[in-house]
Formats: sequence, C-alpha cells, structure tokens
Amino acid sequence: MCGQSSLICAEQLRSHVYFDPFQINQSIIFCNSTQRVELLAKKITELGYSCYYIHARMAQAHRNRVFHDFRAGLCRNLVCSGVLIMI
Repeated sequence: MCGQSSLICAEQLRSHVYFDPFQINQSIIFCNSTQRVELLAKKITELGYSCYYIHARMAQAHRNRVFHDFRAGLCRNLVCSGVLIMI
C-alpha cells in the first residue's frame, strides 16, 4: 500500500497502462513539488523506462535542453513541476 502520498508506488507504475509501450509514445507527468519530480523520475528510471525531469530549481538552459531532447523523441517520459508552462 502506498500510504497517504499522492505519489504512485513503483509497484503500481510497473503495471500501469500508461507505461505499456504499445499504448503511448510519450508522456508528461506533472508533480506538485521539485522533490516529487526527482523521486518519481528516479523510480520510473529504476523500472527500466526512459525518463527525464525538469523543475524550477534547475538552470533555464538545462531545462531548455531537457525539453528540446524530449520533444526530439530522445526520451519517452518527462516528469515536471509547473515549470513546463514557463518554457
């Protein structure tokens, strides 16, 4: 059981339809804190899925590069905070 956190457990991610490679090409996942962004991106990567992340504590140039690479298809999943709307 995951507890009270809104963060999805790794076990749930493994079986979640959004990560079935035949269902979607790319996904953008929003979190409400930079800590959750990094934690979720780490868990997704540990499950063997390609995943980038961006948040407000990162330098703008780095955020731009990550988003550019995501749009170019170099990664299937992008975890971010509300910073995406500022790019």
